[in-house]
Amino acid sequence: MIVPFSNLPIRWKLTLVIVGTSVLALVLTCGIFVTYEWVTYRREALGNLTTIGRLIADNSTAALGFDNPGEATELLATLRAEQAVTVAALYDTQGRLFATYAPHDTPPTQLDPIPVGNFEFRDGYLHIYQAVVQNNHRLGTLFISSNLEHVRQRFLLYAALATLVLVGCGVVAGGLANFLQLGITRPIYELAQTARLVSAQRQYSARARIHGTDELGELTETFNDMLAQIEERDQRLLTSEERLHTALSAADMGTWRLDPRTEDETRDANLNRLLGREPRTSHSKWEERLLYVHPEDRPVFRAALHRTLADGSPFFAEYRIVRNEGAVRWMRDRGKAVRLPQGDIDYLTGAAVDITDRKEAEEEVRRLNSDLEQRVTRRTAELAQTNKELEAFIYSVSHDLRAPLRHVTNYSQILQADHGAVLPEEVRYYLGRIGKASSKMNQLIDDLLNLSRVSRQPLVLQRTDLNQLVDDALIDLEPELQNRRIEWQRASLPIARCDPGLIRLVFTNLLSNALKYSRPREVAHIAIGTTPIENGLAIFVRDDGVGFDARYQHKLFGVFQRLHGSAFEGTGVGLATVERIMRNHGGRIWAESQLDHGATFYFTLPGLAA
Repeated sequence: MIVPFSNLPIRWKLTLVIVGTSVLALVLTCGIFVTYEWVTYRREALGNLTTIGRLIADNSTAALGFDNPGEATELLATLRAEQAVTVAALYDTQGRLFATYAPHDTPPTQLDPIPVGNFEFRDGYLHIYQAVVQNNHRLGTLFISSNLEHVRQRFLLYAALATLVLVGCGVVAGGLANFLQLGITRPIYELAQTARLVSAQRQYSARARIHGTDELGELTETFNDMLAQIEERDQRLLTSEERLHTALSAADMGTWRLDPRTEDETRDANLNRLLGREPRTSHSKWEERLLYVHPEDRPVFRAALHRTLADGSPFFAEYRIVRNEGAVRWMRDRGKAVRLPQGDIDYLTGAAVDITDRKEAEEEVRRLNSDLEQRVTRRTAELAQTNKELEAFIYSVSHDLRAPLRHVTNYSQILQADHGAVLPEEVRYYLGRIGKASSKMNQLIDDLLNLSRVSRQPLVLQRTDLNQLVDDALIDLEPELQNRRIEWQRASLPIARCDPGLIRLVFTNLLSNALKYSRPREVAHIAIGTTPIENGLAIFVRDDGVGFDARYQHKLFGVFQRLHGSAFEGTGVGLATVERIMRNHGGRIWAESQLDHGATFYFTLPGLAA
């Protein structure tokens, strides 16, 4: 039976390491030596045979030139002094055999198709092919074959000597290693015996004997210190377990451990108390605890456990238990798989806690949320109905008001046209005020209808050039530009995905306000551009008009909110409409201003990046 190296005693391991290292070093040395000899001899043999071939080729030119095979044969016969040469042959330019020398082997009759000037080592022979040349004219080819048998014999001798050296060195190294390792293994053996005693009998008071001050002595001293620390920690662990038991009991929590191989479960006293059993540690099959789980929740408990055993995922389950006295309680169980070094599950461990109070609170919250959702749904329906009624009211009022307004406007205009010449100045003044009030009332109705329409109009989003919308808005405002000196500062605006009709209304309102509140300036300055903000880009419209008090900024976008009284015309609905449009687009609008220093309105649209 072959014992694995990892299971051998340490003294045998040391012996094998020393002997193996020595033998490996000798093997490498011998191998390098033999390889060097082999390469060197091959190079020398090739050089010698090539030199001989050149000499014979140079001396064969006359025999080939005058077609004298006898002289060529005598010349080849001089190779008998080279015992390694077994075959030599001389061929003419057509590859026909001209002369041979073969003391032992049969001479070749045909020249192999190998280029002249090459060589090869094959089947224990060295073959060379040498061209016979005279005055740059090739006369034939010389072939010489040399036997390498003496090389093989020489290297067999090297192998025998190397084997004797390796065996001798192995025996010497083994004896020396066996002698030297006693001083190393004895302290290790005693240290292992002490460790075995501590592991088997839990005698943490045991100590190993120290043999010296070397590394093994330091290891032994460290081992003894570790035993002292373990002994101290073991005592502290007992104290900690008592405290943990008290804490778990106070928290209504119990622990368990399951061996997946035997299906044995260990439950502490707290878990048994939560299950309604006698509060003591117990050992039983895990199926026994399943008997305490509510029948409706047993599939949940079993599925969670099987999933953890299958893939090692964390164990989690919330389930009801039925105690012995019939009380139903909620439990939350968490655990994890502890794996062996090779990856298999060693055991499962976890803790279960009573969560009945939490479950009852969750049920109460769920009931309250359900009631709240019903009330929200009811209020939403009421609000939707109110909005419909409000829209119908606005539509009805606007149409019902337009008829008498038209009458007032028309009759006042008829009075001025037909009887203006005979009417007193004061009456004409009052008629003018009536006409202006009617126009203002008509504008207010239009603005309210626009606001109502914006609130319910669906968006038609498309890629839009904002510069074109500004141009369109300025065309709409041309009457307000008459007899005005205005310096425009326009920067290029980006492409945005928006409803072009509504965003044009935004620019119209903002530019109309800029023109209106900069009217006191002899030369008004109005700027349109963009500015980077956090997470995007904002578009602004800036004027140098009268501005507004920043304290009342929160009133800007309310319906009928006017910060300048009757000093400037307006209905107080325009900015409310703008704010509603931006909100529907998912953007926002805000303003910055100081009294008599102009105002700047900013707005954003989704997708605009700096």
